[in-house]
Order: sequence, then structure tokens, then C-alpha cells
Amino acid sequence: MRQYMLRFLVALLGIGLVAVGIAAVLAPGFAATLYGVDATTLSASVFVRAAGARDVAIGAILIGLLARRSDTLTLGIAVLGATLVPVFDTVSVLQPSGMRLALILHPGSDLP
Repeated sequence: MRQYMLRFLVALLGIGLVAVGIAAVLAPGFAATLYGVDATTLSASVFVRAAGARDVAIGAILIGLLARRSDTLTLGIAVLGATLVPVFDTVSVLQPSGMRLALILHPGSDLP
């Protein structure tokens, strides 16, 4: 039962990352607002799209590991690696802007 719950949570995380990533690629201005940054310049918009593509890739990796029926240790290591992304995103957003909203949103994406 515990293994099924883990797989379900990893599936939710993977699907969520793919959805957020697609939103960032298709609507970088909207995603940037959720991300806690201003994407009114072209370079900022490109950065948000790149972060979205990264999220799609990480989500696809997690879904791929599930599809291959990887063992729970492999899934756990992959989730641990995927968890580092929002932590570093939070630090990157908070250093220059000091925005409190980003502090809530980014680590919150670690929660399956």
C-alpha cells in the first residue's frame, strides 16, 4: 500500500511540474507573476520560458521512471533531485527581490 501511495505522489508531482512548465512556456508573463519575478523584458521572458522547459523535462523524467516501473529507491533519489530545483529557485528569487510570496510558492512546490 505504501509503495502505491509513493507512486501516486510521484505521478502528481510529475504531472504538476509538466503543467506548470507548459504554462511558463506558453504564458511567461502569468508564470512570472506566480514565480515572483517581473518578466516585462525579453530576457526575463526567455528565462521564465527556459525554467518552464526545465520543469517539463523534470516532470517527464519522473513520469518516465514511473512508466518503467522503477524501484522506490530510484524514485526517491529522483524526487530528491527534483526537490532541489525549487529550493534553488527560491534563493535565486529572494536574493535580489526579497519578495515574501516567492518564499511561500517555491518551497510549496516541493510538497507532493
